[in-house]
Amino acid sequence: MEMDKQKKDEIALALRQYMEANNLSQEEVATRAGINVSYVNSIHQGKHSVGKTMIKDCYYASLAEMTGTPLENTCWEHVDTEQYECMMEELLDAKARGFNKMIIGETGSGKTYSIDRFVRKYPAFTYRITVSSDHTLKNMLNELGECMGVRYGGDKVYKIRQISSKMRLYKASGKKPVIIIDEGENLKLPQLRSVKSLYDALQGYCPIVLIGTDQLLNKIEKLRGKNEDGMPQLYRRFKAGKREIRGINKETMFAPFLAKIEDKNLRRILINLADNYGELNDYMEPALREAGHHGEPLTENFFRMLYKI
Repeated sequence: MEMDKQKKDEIALALRQYMEANNLSQEEVATRAGINVSYVNSIHQGKHSVGKTMIKDCYYASLAEMTGTPLENTCWEHVDTEQYECMMEELLDAKARGFNKMIIGETGSGKTYSIDRFVRKYPAFTYRITVSSDHTLKNMLNELGECMGVRYGGDKVYKIRQISSKMRLYKASGKKPVIIIDEGENLKLPQLRSVKSLYDALQGYCPIVLIGTDQLLNKIEKLRGKNEDGMPQLYRRFKAGKREIRGINKETMFAPFLAKIEDKNLRRILINLADNYGELNDYMEPALREAGHHGEPLTENFFRMLYKI
């Protein structure tokens, strides 16, 4: 669906407020959002084009994501869960005090959601990359460089040196940089070795927060047990900063999300179906939206009809 003028103007206003609140330049916004600075400049001014070229909706969407502006009304309300508060506390501790961390939490406990909100709240000198199973070492270092506005060629050693140089300058000028690596369970041995190299190059200048499921911790411990080159040292570097997010007790921790559902039977069904916050959202968000479209309360019968259960 094509984005209307009202939504574009809402995103432009959010952009101006976001930049002012976080003291960000248009160049920094462009780097973080991955769009041309000329588009940022025009949107910041409330324009919908650059010269005669209309600005595509995808660029507005990138800025909406960065500023936390919803593109459509959501039925899922934020809750300060125990896991969310723990994640935010650990991330802020890393950024404010320069502590390296390895945060371990189960799938669906809200790790990525918490990181998204942290990056929006503290965007200045916060650099986040999300690793997939397809990421190569080159991909990871290039993405990290792009986040920082570093354009470089050369090998791994040169790239790490360039990143380190930039972080030293930031630290010397009183800034508080932090690098967040999400979904760390997807890191392979070469990338894990590079995390160690990056750690050593940034020590005292920029902390690294490595975040993943227990698969990440198990992988590092297994490689350490095999005495793979660099793995005992990597484990030692993050050992003191290892934090494990407490698991979810569905009966109590789902309660704030289920409060708006009056049907007790439906609440019980949702508790049985969903194993974590992510799955609860997957069931509730579409169901609440669909019930709203029909002007009906969300009941057990409506839910069963929608999901054919």
